[in-house]
Amino acid sequence: MKMTVEKIVFAAAVVFLTITCTPTETNKNAGGLRLSAPVETPTAVHFTWTGGAVGAVYSIYRRRRGEENWERIKMGLVGVSGLAVAQGFTLDSDYDYKIQAEEQ
Repeated sequence: MKMTVEKIVFAAAVVFLTITCTPTETNKNAGGLRLSAPVETPTAVHFTWTGGAVGAVYSIYRRRRGEENWERIKMGLVGVSGLAVAQGFTLDSDYDYKIQAEEQ
């Protein structure tokens, strides 16, 4: 197979774009701490988060939709990203959830 200038330029462009378009860990975490959409089951809620800080400790809170007061349901979560499960839920209520760093 003969390599033409066009093929070489195309191959170089593919390599360049692959390197520049693949996000680094820094890029992935640049958006800040965020809680993914929770997965609710009849008895528990599964949470994942990303964008945390190394060494930080987090809590997950919930509130019934339309209410003002937040209730802490999980605490002591660590890691830049992770998974947590909160037991004892039912699907008969709508909740809002948030994650935030614990006070040190």
